[in-house]
Amino acid sequence: MKYFNNKNVFITGGTSGIGLEMGKQLSKFGAHVVLFGRKGLEEAKETITLQSDTNKVHAIYTETTDLNTVVSAFAEGNNLLGGVDIVIHSAGIGRCVPFNDFAKDDFEELINVNVFGTRNVAEAAFPLLKASQGQLMLIASLAGIVTNYGYSAYSSSKFATIGFAGVLRSEWKPMGVQVSVACPPEIDTPLVEAERLESPKVAKVLKQFAGNLPLEVACKKMLRRLANKNYMIIPGWKAKFVAINQGLFPSLNNRITDFIIRMFLKKEL
Repeated sequence: MKYFNNKNVFITGGTSGIGLEMGKQLSKFGAHVVLFGRKGLEEAKETITLQSDTNKVHAIYTETTDLNTVVSAFAEGNNLLGGVDIVIHSAGIGRCVPFNDFAKDDFEELINVNVFGTRNVAEAAFPLLKASQGQLMLIASLAGIVTNYGYSAYSSSKFATIGFAGVLRSEWKPMGVQVSVACPPEIDTPLVEAERLESPKVAKVLKQFAGNLPLEVACKKMLRRLANKNYMIIPGWKAKFVAINQGLFPSLNNRITDFIIRMFLKKEL
């Protein structure tokens, strides 16, 4: 995609999953990339450097739940690249556990990372993006549009992210900063693989309605929409169908979901 050629891009959660794959693709497209994360920084940097030997690639330690750390890391990245055109916030965690089995501390940790971490990234990114008239993309989830069994904390955090993105879009657009929010269905990433180990079987069945996308395909679709400066980005036709159906016929979605859960739980009794 020519749009990203010579663009300076920050990616949080850039050492694995969606963030790492986007870094790889952006480097191929000619972008200069700064990865932000907590572990695997050098390995991720080497992986992306292999995509192109002419573009700048840096990796900086960041803890998104600590505002001062994010501000400091972004300032360092800004100095390394001489500005930033796009910030992609991909850092986050996921759990799929029925609410009654979900410990309070674990619930709060997920909300802290996914909601307050997003808030901190936005605050740190804004002055840099205002200076460049740039773009912010928040990686949310289809779970922020359609709830799923076991997602009491995760869906709450992603609904919050989508709402937050909508407010930022309204407030920042007059100042020249474009905001996008991506809501992918299930993607094969380390986060999802770990989640499957504890996910209830019925949750896995319900997820099939929205489909599953290969990581490379999902990221390419999201980046294409980002290049078009779309606000709401939903990759995959099944995911789009589920999202549209939820908007137009929420009660129908609820009846279908209730039926599947009822049938599934009967089998387990």
